Amino acid sequence: MRRSLLRVIAAVGALLSLGSGVLALSQNGAEAASVLTFTGLGAHDTVRGSYLDATGSAHSVTTAAGEMLATIDGAPSQGYCIDLSHGIAKGAALPETDWSQMPVPPGRIDSIAWLLNHYYPQTDPAYPLQGSAGQKAAAVQAAIWHFSDGFELGPNNDAMIAANYAAILDAVPLRPELGEPITSLKLQTPDVKHLSGDLVPITVRTTGGGKIVDVAVTDGERLDAAGAPATGLVGDGDIVYVRRREVGTATVAVSARAEVQKGRIFRVAGTQAQILARSVTVDAKASLSLDYQPSAVVRVVKKSFGASRDATFSFSLAAPGVQEPVVKALTFEGTLEWRDNVRTGVTYELRELATAGWWIAPKGCDGGDPRVLDTGDGFRITPGANQVITCEFHNVQPAKIIVEKRVTDGSPTDQAFSFGLDDGQSLSLKNGESQWWVTTPGAKSVTEQATSGWSLVDSWCTNLTTSQVVKGAASTVQFTLDPGTKWHCVYVNAAAGTSTTTTAPGSTTTAPATTTTVPQPTTTVPSTTAPPTTVAQVVTSVPSTTTPCDSTAKTPDTGDDCTPTDVLGVRESRGTLITTDTAVVAGRLARTGSNRTVSFAGVGGGLVVMGGALFFLGRTTTVTPSFVYVGGRRVRRRRK
Repeated sequence: MRRSLLRVIAAVGALLSLGSGVLALSQNGAEAASVLTFTGLGAHDTVRGSYLDATGSAHSVTTAAGEMLATIDGAPSQGYCIDLSHGIAKGAALPETDWSQMPVPPGRIDSIAWLLNHYYPQTDPAYPLQGSAGQKAAAVQAAIWHFSDGFELGPNNDAMIAANYAAILDAVPLRPELGEPITSLKLQTPDVKHLSGDLVPITVRTTGGGKIVDVAVTDGERLDAAGAPATGLVGDGDIVYVRRREVGTATVAVSARAEVQKGRIFRVAGTQAQILARSVTVDAKASLSLDYQPSAVVRVVKKSFGASRDATFSFSLAAPGVQEPVVKALTFEGTLEWRDNVRTGVTYELRELATAGWWIAPKGCDGGDPRVLDTGDGFRITPGANQVITCEFHNVQPAKIIVEKRVTDGSPTDQAFSFGLDDGQSLSLKNGESQWWVTTPGAKSVTEQATSGWSLVDSWCTNLTTSQVVKGAASTVQFTLDPGTKWHCVYVNAAAGTSTTTTAPGSTTTAPATTTTVPQPTTTVPSTTAPPTTVAQVVTSVPSTTTPCDSTAKTPDTGDDCTPTDVLGVRESRGTLITTDTAVVAGRLARTGSNRTVSFAGVGGGLVVMGGALFFLGRTTTVTPSFVYVGGRRVRRRRK
């Protein structure tokens, strides 16, 4: 009879363990390993009936049924068997486990937990039982087996036991859905893979109330969410942060006075499982090991070429579909790093975010296999274990050249004149018109093309910041553009047979007044002086209405004209990149398909070609690309 009772108790334990699985031990959680030690039988009696084995075959059984006495971590308590197929010896030790470890059909374990909340050894007046403690305990055990092992009480049983058994089964709701009681102490972390330097969040769960949980971290650091050192007790739901900067294992151990709640299951393979019938308070302990794998470092070196030294530049590191972007910022020059959570073997996109008034010029990366992004604002990199990848970004604050056209008094005003900048840009102006170019800093030459029937009377360019004036030589004015500066160039032309005197209403700068007459030319200007037909005469226009600006030259400068990133375009002609197209993403440089590095001169080193990307940082340079990107749009190169 003793053996039968133990088998019955074991069957009940099996049933209860299938309920939830929430508390299962896994790679990302650790529970308090409370231990039940079996000490003997409590109140019990004999029952007769039949049960179903794992194959569905019925077996008749006469066995003892009732309480099982035990200690939980040394504290006395009571339980029931939930497994008819195994026995248990006095002194057997069973570790705490979760419901999902038990071979019991889903939902039935909730029914067992419900009856444990209302029947012996509980004393719920709403659910009374009759007879002795043994008769009550035997009826409860038989009802538990009913749900765990398909047990049915036979006709030849004690009448009081049979009446109690029927009352219990009649009272249990069809779907109680109580859920598994939480463990006394548990640690949870959302990620099973950690990298050296990661700040790992660990959630503490406990049945104890208030700040009662002591935390100890070995071979690592306990920190707060901001990465600062942290100490002190924590409570249920609090988060502890742990970091280990080297490869290896950090251990988090917690302890607390907490309650092991009724309905918790204790089981070991080959021995009957038991379910706790009365809650008990114990000194609970739990620990969790965090395995830190090799990490990587991504470093950005930032250099700027411009006048606005208070500008802030932002960079993001993201692995699409794997990790969300992490954004960090730098000022005019400096270095920043991503060390935490940079995973090896994962492909990242390192980007610089657009900054108004500046051009982005990713120079290159050392380490890994960096590839320039199609958007031209960064690199694609795949770090290796313990690898440091350093990527250098340049930023250039463009300069602006405003060109104004004037004609002498009495000259026709509908004549168009062509101008060219030595970086390949061009424009066409009539009397009184002004247009502007945005270009990189460095030495510049502005040239007016010869126009038949007209002569150039005067030309000069003024630095609107310093008021420096540079006079033209023949049809060209040469000067040096500093980053972020603006120059105003004026060209005065006279038609043949007209006065060389000109008046520009409202202008602070006028051409020298003379009374000489320009003789009528007797020859025609050769066609070779006209712009090549392959270089389209494109005038950079005012940006979209979403960014209102005024491209008209003003002296002095009023500051309401277009910003350097409003207009920027590039086309390719005879192997030379020429700024023309206005439909380009603001703040982005153009890029060609050339893989050939070209030396250069100019601010910050001028031209840089890395990984298939060409960025203008200095003077115009001839290359032989197979295609060219204009803003993010790929344009196939025209063969000459």
